[in-house]
Amino acid sequence: MRELEEKAYFPSELVIRLKLSFSSVSKNLKKLEERGLITCETPNVKKGKFYSITDGGREILYLLDKHNNS
Repeated sequence: MRELEEKAYFPSELVIRLKLSFSSVSKNLKKLEERGLITCETPNVKKGKFYSITDGGREILYLLDKHNNS
């Protein structure tokens, strides 16, 4: 989620940025989307999905930062 905080990404870009396997990135994106923390901006395409963080995801990151800084 932290990567999506500043900008939306394609899964393939996250694979490169995070140095993780495509399957790992895909599984985590799916879990985050199911929890409403990120959203797919292109849900009707099979390939080339584009993900961004939701307000709920931003709130979670804010709370984590606040907790870690206290």
